[in-house]
Amino acid sequence: MSSPFQPVSSPLPLAPSTTLDEPGARAVEVAAMLGDSVVGVKHCMDPRSGKLTPTTWAMFAAGAACLVSSAIAFKLSVDEAAYNRGKLDYHVNVAKKPAYSYRPKTHGPGLEVLMFGGLGLGLTGLTMGLARSRRERRSPFYRVGTAPGVEQPLASAPSADFPLVAPSGDDFVFNFGPGIDGEMTVDGATMPLADLYASGRARPSATTAGAIEVPIPANARIRARSGNTTFLVSAVARPREQPMPLFAFENRAMAYFAGSLAAHIAVWGLMQTVTPDGSGLNIELGAIETAATSGSTTENDEPPPPPPDDQEAGNNGSEGQGAKMALDEGEAGDPKEKHEGGKMRVANLNKEPALAREQAIEAARNAGFLGSTSALSGGIAALASQADYASGFDNVSIAGPIFGADGAGHGNFGGGLSGFGMGGGCTQEPCGIIGTSRYGTIGTGTKAGDGWGPGNSHGRLPSRVASVPTPVLGPPRTSGDLDKEIIRRYVKRYVNQVGYCYEKELLAKPGLAGTVSVQFLIAPDGTVQSANGSGMDDEVSRCVATVVKQIKFPRPTNGGAVQVNYPFNFHATGR
Repeated sequence: MSSPFQPVSSPLPLAPSTTLDEPGARAVEVAAMLGDSVVGVKHCMDPRSGKLTPTTWAMFAAGAACLVSSAIAFKLSVDEAAYNRGKLDYHVNVAKKPAYSYRPKTHGPGLEVLMFGGLGLGLTGLTMGLARSRRERRSPFYRVGTAPGVEQPLASAPSADFPLVAPSGDDFVFNFGPGIDGEMTVDGATMPLADLYASGRARPSATTAGAIEVPIPANARIRARSGNTTFLVSAVARPREQPMPLFAFENRAMAYFAGSLAAHIAVWGLMQTVTPDGSGLNIELGAIETAATSGSTTENDEPPPPPPDDQEAGNNGSEGQGAKMALDEGEAGDPKEKHEGGKMRVANLNKEPALAREQAIEAARNAGFLGSTSALSGGIAALASQADYASGFDNVSIAGPIFGADGAGHGNFGGGLSGFGMGGGCTQEPCGIIGTSRYGTIGTGTKAGDGWGPGNSHGRLPSRVASVPTPVLGPPRTSGDLDKEIIRRYVKRYVNQVGYCYEKELLAKPGLAGTVSVQFLIAPDGTVQSANGSGMDDEVSRCVATVVKQIKFPRPTNGGAVQVNYPFNFHATGR
C-alpha cells in the first residue's frame, strides 16, 4: 500500500466540479467542537486582510496633517491675543491713552477656517482610518496549537502554531499534517484527506513546513479530527455588512431619559417661582429707573466768565464798527458773481486722507480762531494758495465764501483767490490791526490796547473761553453706601475721555448740545457691572457709557452694590 503523502500516477476524480483549477471560496467558516459541543467559531472572510492598505495610511497621514495645521493656527491665534493684550496695556498704562481708542491686530477668516476646519477634518480622517484599520487587521488565518494567540488550543497539532486555514492568493486553503485526519465533502461526494493527496488534489504547503494544503472549492465541507477536537470547515458566501442605526436605544433607556428630562424641567420651573434675593446684583437698569430721566440742576467746576458790561465797553456800543486792516484788497469768492452769498465747494479727487486719527483729535482740541498758531497759519496758507482745491466731498469745485448759501458767490472777505494779498482793504487811516472787511473785531488804533472793544472804538476785549469744550458734571444721584464726592472724584479723572465723546460728534453736528444721563451699577468689588447712557445723542450716550464702564471705584462700605444716575452737560465753547 502506497504512502498517503506520496502522489499516485493516476488520481481518481472526486467530482466533476472539484479540480485544482477551480477557484476556492472567498469566505470560510471554522467551527471547533468537543464531542457534540461547539467551543469556538470563526469566519475567515478576506484572504487579503491582515495588513493596512495604502488608502488607510493616506487617511492617517491626511488626518494628522489637518490636526497639525489646526494646532499651528491655534498657536498663531494665541500669540495674536497675547500681542494685543500687551499692546493694550502699553497703550493705556504707558501712553496714557483711552482703551477704546486702541485698534487691536486682527487676522482674516482664513485662520479660523483653518483652525476649526482642520480640527474637524483631522478627527474625521483619523476616525475613518482607525475604522478601516480595525477591519483590515482581521487575521485571515485559523491557527491551532499550543502557542499564545492561537484560535483553538490543541496539544495534538502538528506544530505549536499550525495554520489550519490559511490564505493563498485570493483563495483559502486547508492545511493538514501528522496527527490530523478527516474527509472533505463536495456536492455529496466524500473523500478522505489522505486520498486527496494521493489523487493529486492536495500539494505540499509552500508556507508551512511538513503540511499538506488543499484548496477549498465552493460548496465544500471538511471534517477534520485531531485528538478529541473536531473541526468543521465550510466554504460559505461572504457575510454582508448590515447597517446599524447611529443611535439605538432600548425602551427602558428611552423611558429613563424622558423621566430624567421631565424631572429637571420641573425643578427649573420651580426655581423660576422663587423671589430673587434683594441683595444680589440687578443689572436691569430699566426696572430701577426710567432711562429718559436726566438731571435738572448742574454744578459748574469752572464758572464761565461773565458777559461784558455794555457800559464798560464804552458808549453802549454806539460809535461804529472796527476799522479794516491795512492790507491789499482780496476776496474769497468769485468776482464775476453778483451776490455775496454762496458757499465754497471742494471736489472729491479721491485722494488718500492726509491726517491720522491722532492728528484729527489734536486738531479738534485746538479748533477755533487763535486756538492753535500752527492751525491758524496753515488755514490762512491754504486760503491764499493759488493751486487747485484739496480733495473734498462735493462733485465740483465752486468759488465762494466758506459759510453762506448754496452755490457760488462774490465773497465778502479776502482769502487770495481774487485780487491781491490776504484781503482787508483799508486805504485810509486810521486802520485797525485785526478787523477785516466788515468783520471788524478791534477798533481803531495801531497797537494792542488802543481802542479795544467789539464793534466800536473804545472799551476792552473780553477774555476768551478755551476752545475745547469741557463737559460739566452734574450732581450724581446714588442708592448705596458710597459717598457722592468719591464717585464724582473718580468720574472727573475720565473727564477728558468723556469730552472726546462729545468733541468727535460736534465736528459733524455743530449745533449739538444737551445732557447725557448715564445709569450705572457699581459692584461690591468696585467695578462697574453695567452702564447705560441716554439723552441728547445716541452716539455720544453710548460712548460716555463705555467710558464710565471702565472706571474702577473703591469698594462700597457695606459690601453691597451702588446704583448711580450721573448727568453730563455738554455745550460748544462760547455758547
